[in-house]
Amino acid sequence: MGKILERYPVHRLTTLHIGGPARFFAEAKSAEELQSLIQQAARSGISHCIIGRGSNLLVSDDGYSGMLLRLEPKRWGGIEQVDDRLVVDASVTLGCFCAFCAREGIGGFEFLCGIPGSMGGAVLMNAGAHGKNVGDSVESVRFLHKSGAIISDVHPQFSYRHCHLDGLDVLLSVVLRVEEFSTPLDEIYRRQRELRQWRSDHQPGGPSAGSIFRNPSGHSAGKLIDDAGLKGCTIGGAQISPVHGNFIVNRGNATCKDVLALIELARETVRQKFSIELQLEVHYLGPNGFEII
Repeated sequence: MGKILERYPVHRLTTLHIGGPARFFAEAKSAEELQSLIQQAARSGISHCIIGRGSNLLVSDDGYSGMLLRLEPKRWGGIEQVDDRLVVDASVTLGCFCAFCAREGIGGFEFLCGIPGSMGGAVLMNAGAHGKNVGDSVESVRFLHKSGAIISDVHPQFSYRHCHLDGLDVLLSVVLRVEEFSTPLDEIYRRQRELRQWRSDHQPGGPSAGSIFRNPSGHSAGKLIDDAGLKGCTIGGAQISPVHGNFIVNRGNATCKDVLALIELARETVRQKFSIELQLEVHYLGPNGFEII
C-alpha cells in the first residue's frame, strides 16, 4: 500500500495553488488499495474525500481534517480502444487523452483540448466547450460505490456541468463512444491548435481554478461580471482576471479567504445590478469535506 502522509500541503495538488494541509493524504495504485484506504479511514473514525488533478478545486486555508485520497496517476493512466469505444482511466489527463486521439486518428474530442484536469473530473463535471459536452459521448462508467462494491456498466445521468450517479464514491474509468474514425492527423492537429489558440486568446494564464461560476440560463457569467465592472478587481493576492471575468487568478500569494471574498463580491454585485444569482462551478473543500457555498 502507498504511504499515508500526514499534514500534506494540499496547495501542491491544485491548479490554483491554494489550500492548507490535509490531515492525511495517500495515492491509491489499485481499486483494492483504494478500498483498503477508505476502510482504514472509517476504522479510524475520520472522513475521506477524493480529488483528481485539482483543476476545479478551491481548498480552505485550514485544510481538510480527514483523509484526502487520489488515484495514483501513473497507475491509472490507461487508454484502450475496443472496437468503436475508448476505455479511459479516470486519472488520464485531458491533454494525454487528446494526444492519444490525435495519434490514433480519432476525431470529435478536440473540444477537450486545453481544458486542465483529468477524464474523471471532466465526466463528473460534464465538462464542455464550443457546444459539446463530454457526457454526450459517455457509454458507461465504472466506479466505487459507497458500500465498497465496484460497479461497472452504468450509464450516468448528465445535466449542465453535472453527472449524477447513485452511491458514487470514486469514479474509476469511463467508456466513450467514438464517432470519427480515421480522421486525417493533420486535420485533428489543426482543430486542436485552433482551440488551444482560442483558449490562449480568451482565457488567462497563470494559477486559476478555471470557471468560478456556472453560466446562468441565457447568460454568460463572465459577461455579467464584466458588465458589473469587476474585471481586474483585487482582494489580497487574488484577482478577478482582466482577461475573463469568470476566472479568479492567484497573483502569487492569494489565500482561500481572498478568493472567497471575491466570490462574494461578484455574487452580491451581480445580484444587485442584474437580479441574477451566480452559482459556483468550482468545488469548495472545507475542513470537514466538500461544501456548498
